[in-house]
Amino acid sequence: MNTTYKSNYLKQVIYRLDFPKIDIGSFDDFKKKSDNQKHNYSLDSQKRDNFTFNVTTAELDKTQDSVVIWRVNDEQMSMKFEATNEYCLLEYTQYVDSTRLKKDAEMFILNFLKMHNIEEVSRIGLRYINQIMSPSIKKFSDWSKYIASDLLNGSLYIQGRLGAPLRYLNQIELNPKDNSLVSVSFKYGIWNDKYPSPITSADYILDIDCFTRSPILVNNDLETTYADLNSAAEIVFEASIQESLRKEMNK
Repeated sequence: MNTTYKSNYLKQVIYRLDFPKIDIGSFDDFKKKSDNQKHNYSLDSQKRDNFTFNVTTAELDKTQDSVVIWRVNDEQMSMKFEATNEYCLLEYTQYVDSTRLKKDAEMFILNFLKMHNIEEVSRIGLRYINQIMSPSIKKFSDWSKYIASDLLNGSLYIQGRLGAPLRYLNQIELNPKDNSLVSVSFKYGIWNDKYPSPITSADYILDIDCFTRSPILVNNDLETTYADLNSAAEIVFEASIQESLRKEMNK
């Protein structure tokens, strides 16, 4: 997201590109084209189940194959690049800013796409998971200081009329008003990792997952599509918070 705050509540950020299956090739060749002085490179594999419908038996036949996974981590283990023969991604557990993401994308994602002559991707996703925590939250209604009231109305109704909620999660899927090519899956609420015990932790989730449903040309549209996804995420986030939270992030 582009709005600059001094701090953030981002727990995880994922930028992912999916494409038709390829021959993943040589990991060593990829390492030579990247900055391997500041990163840790590793090879992994995992079993994948495949199911096909057997017309003769009218049942599903199951087979397994092994998927090779390329991984790159920074020295702090806060950034991960991961690639298989069907996708590549960047994942952050300590997100800095979009400038860092773009730099890493150029070094790892674009190098990977060029190395494999991938000219078109089938899907692009950009996901921001905010875990907002505050010691000042003592009861559910206290969230009204930080979270937009429209996102809290349902929980306050339940608490007032029915009882104490043990978990409060909602999901909305939408297309932004100004861009029909971008879709947003927006999850918000309190997960409560101590479920089914009553909610005691003061953390609120704003999980904003923006993605495309149509193929994207890498050379022509990748950069603008990333900007569109980022803009959509920012609009949803800013519409979901109150001025008090903005002040907290700018302390």
